[in-house]
Amino acid sequence: MNSQAPGFFRTTYTGVNGVHHLEMCLNLKSDWVQGEEPTVLQKDGTEIPAITGLGAFFVPYVEIFETETLFGLTEIYAVDAETKERKFVFAYNLDLAGTGASVSVPFSQGTMTFKTTKGGIIRLTEMEGVFPVNQKFRAPYTGIADLLALSNHMVSSSCVIYGRDNSYAFAPIATTVKTSDPLRERGGL
Repeated sequence: MNSQAPGFFRTTYTGVNGVHHLEMCLNLKSDWVQGEEPTVLQKDGTEIPAITGLGAFFVPYVEIFETETLFGLTEIYAVDAETKERKFVFAYNLDLAGTGASVSVPFSQGTMTFKTTKGGIIRLTEMEGVFPVNQKFRAPYTGIADLLALSNHMVSSSCVIYGRDNSYAFAPIATTVKTSDPLRERGGL
């Protein structure tokens, strides 16, 4: 992950056509100890255990996946500010399932885009979620409860998701859902 952020997490989840990974930056506190749960900083500067902070993020995130989608291994890494070298810090089993009422759309990829407080962009992706392809949903997501809940969390003061430019999301832009060519090719289409 090309980033200026002090850390990131990687979560593995299942989809209709295989295993997927979500990687997002975190504002990881620098006093971490390998093998122990680290502390992350929320947008408002409050320190919080990583599992608690990520748990709050995943509550609205799993709403855009069907109940057959399972979220498991979550790994947290630190990134050296000078060398950009990744160092493993901690891992745990997220042990969640999707909560969306609709079925997964095979080969779909959704990208939710936010502007950061420093003018950069945070892109939050989902593979094989519940939204049909060839759609563009513009913020503020009126009438789309699950996107609105996720968007509201991402811009809240308690969010731990961090931008690559060392800043947090402050404004949602849009969500685009398309067919993922790599997924389609992996599926033999």
